[in-house]
Amino acid sequence: MGTRGWVASALVGLALVAMSLGWDRQAHGQQDQGGMQQRAPVEQMAVFVHGFHVGACDTAMQEPAYHYCNPVRPDFIQCFVYDGDGAGANLIGVEHIVSRDIFMGLPPEEQVLWHAHNYEVKSGMLTAPGLSDTDELALMTGLITTFGKTWHVWHPGMQEHPLGSASLMKAFTADGQIRPELIAERDAKFGVDVEQLKAKRAGIPDPGAPTITVGAPVAAFPGCDVDNLGAPFQ
Repeated sequence: MGTRGWVASALVGLALVAMSLGWDRQAHGQQDQGGMQQRAPVEQMAVFVHGFHVGACDTAMQEPAYHYCNPVRPDFIQCFVYDGDGAGANLIGVEHIVSRDIFMGLPPEEQVLWHAHNYEVKSGMLTAPGLSDTDELALMTGLITTFGKTWHVWHPGMQEHPLGSASLMKAFTADGQIRPELIAERDAKFGVDVEQLKAKRAGIPDPGAPTITVGAPVAAFPGCDVDNLGAPFQ
């Protein structure tokens, strides 16, 4: 059997195993309680945060990001990133989040790969749908001092399948960078208002962001093709 035939057979086999365990994308994530497989790592992804990512190499690449996160330690969080919150959502990437102390201890060539979360919190770009106002405010107060490193391996709006190298993604850092329709769609979907979110978070102290996470030159990012970039922020 050729390579393509083997891969096809493997995918069919995986699908059959999944169905035998009661897994069905159309069943809204229902699980077979009698299954013996361990799902502990996935079940730990209990915190849902919605935000937006922008390509480090191409600022025209702006995507909603549905984070499902596991606070492993007080100073370290790991997240799956999806393109939606329904049963048919696609896994498009991962984000690891660390405390400011950990970030400040990294060498400059590593720091340039990370982004600060302070603007996302203060601007109302980050939300935690389903949490009470009190719990969301507590979560945002904790996240504002953290830094994330994010890779997207799939852009479903542009690709039928995950293709090419992973894309380093960043966070927005100033007003006027994100396409307004993305915020409008988020507000309508979750019944929130970005201006109200800003007001609720006005009292959260802003630690600021090191320049290296905001204005690093494109050439500093591995894999960036400096001759094939989207329009820079104006």
